[in-house]
Amino acid sequence: MFIKFISIVSLCKFIILLLLPEPNGGNLIKADYSERLPEYINVCHANDPKLNECVKKSILNLRPYLSNGIPALSIPSVDPLEIPKISLQQDSGPINLNSRFENIKIHGLSHFRIRAVRIDPEKAKFRLRLWFPELHMVADYYVKGKFLMVPMVGNGKSTGNFSDVDAIASLKAERFNRDGREFLRIKDIFAEFNIGHASVRLDSLFNGNQELSDTLNQFLNQNWKAVTAEIKPELEEFISNFLNETTSNLFNRYPYEQLLPSGVAASSTSPK
Repeated sequence: MFIKFISIVSLCKFIILLLLPEPNGGNLIKADYSERLPEYINVCHANDPKLNECVKKSILNLRPYLSNGIPALSIPSVDPLEIPKISLQQDSGPINLNSRFENIKIHGLSHFRIRAVRIDPEKAKFRLRLWFPELHMVADYYVKGKFLMVPMVGNGKSTGNFSDVDAIASLKAERFNRDGREFLRIKDIFAEFNIGHASVRLDSLFNGNQELSDTLNQFLNQNWKAVTAEIKPELEEFISNFLNETTSNLFNRYPYEQLLPSGVAASSTSPK
């Protein structure tokens, strides 16, 4: 349950970087317009009748570069995606724990498939659905609390394997003028994640008591879906706030014509 939360946060950061259409390759990316876009960027235009297919192709074209990141587009390395620290508190049934995960690395985010892309330039609506066949996580953990009324303290390595991960992000924005240019700001944002199967393990629990450690790990693996369902509202609120902050920073930095230029490209082809 704790590791699934970390995986969700990682996916949020990854998805929001892919959700925005590519800026105009003929324009300049930074606020001072001093740096041109990389040549591998596929340009999409607001009036293209095949805009959704173009954005899908743009995202797929970026796949080979995601492992090392794309500084020109403010995209960090996402495979592995590194998260410094996440703290959690869980009080559900037999579990009452305070936990902290550090040095988190998520592997497999670049091996996504695009299920659907929907862009509505007039209404400034964006929707992206991704599917990840498998994700793997490693981290250092620190935990203190009670399990089945037994006091526990532990720290060590944690691992998680997640398969059949479906992720959806939707965004609604509005336009406004600033310094003679049109920008976007967030009106509504939504994210949802579903994991088909998960297995997790926390090493060195209960001061090395292997029997109790195995019991807790077995409990986590048998009940992760039910436990996370109880805290889903809190997770969704956290995700929405995270996406709102990340996207607002991008919208404040780049004018609308940079994010989605007008006009129609000479040709738009769907990716194979």
